[in-house]
Amino acid sequence: MARAANTFRDELVNAGLHATEAAAITAWANAHSVYFADSVTGPSVAGVPVNAPAVAAATAAMAGAMAGLSMAGAVAIQTGITAFWSSLVAQTVATPGSVYAGAIAITPPPGLANIAADILLAAPVNVANKNDAETALGFIVGGGAGGNLGIHTLTLTGATATFPPSLVATIL
Repeated sequence: MARAANTFRDELVNAGLHATEAAAITAWANAHSVYFADSVTGPSVAGVPVNAPAVAAATAAMAGAMAGLSMAGAVAIQTGITAFWSSLVAQTVATPGSVYAGAIAITPPPGLANIAADILLAAPVNVANKNDAETALGFIVGGGAGGNLGIHTLTLTGATATFPPSLVATIL
């Protein structure tokens, strides 16, 4: 299977609203974790699934990096997702094959640097249309509001894993 924008959106919608920043951070990190758990890559058609312990470690890194979510919003989300990917890279460097069996390197998607700006493109459309949570999060994650691409596209496009001897495979 591969990652699906609807999975991320649905997890966020199902998590609901939170009274504390810590609870909201946990909800975002857990939603991203469920979304990323469907990630595959590799030399076969079926793909090599991501290892669950690697996702758990990356999720902890994401949550730890999102302090200030209630004030920084989009920037905190970008920082968290970037920390998630940085953790995957670091785990692969430390122990090749620990994230995807056989993978010796991971290249994060170049769109990570654009997540906050992309979310801010969707915000005015969501406010102007008085979108409900499902619609608003659908635009933030899946794109299509105010010209934004969505977190899904930004984190899907350009992410790769390298397998010996020199196969570079897209992370889906």
